Amino acid sequence: MVQMIPSKLGEVESEAEEDLYLALAAMEDRADWIVIHSQDLAKVRGKTQSEVDFIVIVPKRGVVVIECKGARSATVDGSDWTIEGVPPAKRHVNPFTQADEAIRSLRGLLKHAGVTKLDSTPFARLVWFPKLVASQFTQTGTEYQVSEIALKPELADPAAAILRALDEQLKSKQGDKVIKYTPAQFGVADAQVFARTVRTSLDFTANPESEAADRKVKVREATEEQKLTVDMLIRNNVLFLEGEAGTGKTVILTELARRWAKEGRRVLYVCYNELLAESINREIGGHQSIDVYSANELLLSITGLAKNPGGSVEAWYSEQLPQMVLNKTQLPGFKGKYEAICFDEFQDITTRPMIFDAVLSLIDAERMAVKFAFAADDSQQIQTNGYFVDSHQFVLDRTPYCAHVTLTTNCRQAPKLTNAINELLNKQTSITSHRLSKNTTAALEVIATTSEREPKDLKKVLERLSKTYPANSIRVLSPRNKESVLGRLSRSANIHSGELRALKSETDFPKFGGKYHWRSIPKYKGLEDDVVVITDVSQANLKWLQSTGQTLDRYLYVGLSRARFHAILLVQDNLLTATHETSGVKTRK
Repeated sequence: MVQMIPSKLGEVESEAEEDLYLALAAMEDRADWIVIHSQDLAKVRGKTQSEVDFIVIVPKRGVVVIECKGARSATVDGSDWTIEGVPPAKRHVNPFTQADEAIRSLRGLLKHAGVTKLDSTPFARLVWFPKLVASQFTQTGTEYQVSEIALKPELADPAAAILRALDEQLKSKQGDKVIKYTPAQFGVADAQVFARTVRTSLDFTANPESEAADRKVKVREATEEQKLTVDMLIRNNVLFLEGEAGTGKTVILTELARRWAKEGRRVLYVCYNELLAESINREIGGHQSIDVYSANELLLSITGLAKNPGGSVEAWYSEQLPQMVLNKTQLPGFKGKYEAICFDEFQDITTRPMIFDAVLSLIDAERMAVKFAFAADDSQQIQTNGYFVDSHQFVLDRTPYCAHVTLTTNCRQAPKLTNAINELLNKQTSITSHRLSKNTTAALEVIATTSEREPKDLKKVLERLSKTYPANSIRVLSPRNKESVLGRLSRSANIHSGELRALKSETDFPKFGGKYHWRSIPKYKGLEDDVVVITDVSQANLKWLQSTGQTLDRYLYVGLSRARFHAILLVQDNLLTATHETSGVKTRK
């Protein structure tokens, strides 16, 4: 039987990929063939190859790179591809371009390692559609050879398709004055060297940055699928999107903004959180028909104020400033310009109804069928104005026509971490499925500390994490801002401990050389990172939260749900049972 690497198929999301793996593994009389599955090809000399599915190494013949596509249909016209049944971002991706890039990377890797017989060995490409038959695949033009495409019937004899691709590659270079293939000299030992070189390089080049890039690709691919939901929602004039953290509310909302702008509408995207607004603005704010604002920034711009008055209190933000906007928009001659509004993290705005009214006064009253979309998770309602509001009911009280959509698929957080957070907080969840694999590496740690020891414990935690994660993928959060462990440290002038001086420097503002970013939990709501470390979980802060009408569990849920793969809590006063010592070595059984 053929040598499969890995010998057993791990968990894959693509049924087509699984079908092809099993077909290749079942090839008989091919004991000297080597098939490397892309599950072990995360990095090739620093370049992500997430789209390369299989490499087949055939002694005496050559090497074939296979792109496997689980499509319902495929049409190619020259270099223009349309593949149905794949994520939207991949619908028009040319699989041959991906295969060519993989071949270049592999040849470069082997050449760098000093492998011989490289130039004399054919490298062929093969795009395989294990779900399609000829009637579902249409080709015009001659840019690609028939030998470079395989369909479902060829699963019965995959070796034939592979050898055909190699034979055609060999024929294409016959008579070439530069390329001189001699595949017969590529023996079994050479094939083993090829395979070992690829595998060794993959292990050798792994580092925190490359691992972070791979995780980013996985999350992006899992989240992209949520955009398909927009096709079912786009015709509704008023949409209310409800779902827990990580269910893709913002992804759908930004896609709605793009679609509505494409319809010719002027779109306003607004949220309460300034950092979230900055993030969304980087994503879609460049569109000439989309304006992205935090609520405060938007209202200041309407009034013409450059900033909030010094010493502003809650009444200014939630009442006085919105009233100034309403006074202006109600003047004769004022004309709103927005024909669609997207409200993100809407649960934060519902407790400040005058802000909502002020935003609504900016719509174009002459435009029929203005579009609205609201995204909310009331379990994250921590930026309240002293009381809680049912966000959906808030919308229903203002419009009888509202499509209510509940999102129950976790798109961006490792399932193991989601389950651990819910267990820790004893939280009932509406999540019914996960897009990331259940085997995705994840961890939740609870580390016991004290007020005096916490700065040094935090330093140790960050040092440990930096061995696995890049600093820019680690976020330190706290219920407090200025009164957090890092807030107090940043204001300390005379620090005698070298360890704490280093921590202060490492957590300074980026422009001053800091590498670990920190914020309060409310300021970072709606955003995410690979790793989140939560500090200041103490009896004192529990009482402070209670005095504001909040709960520690609600704050911890919001903070922990910012993490994609790894979360750590530094806990004082035995508020939670520790799972690790400060070093992270000893683990509770």
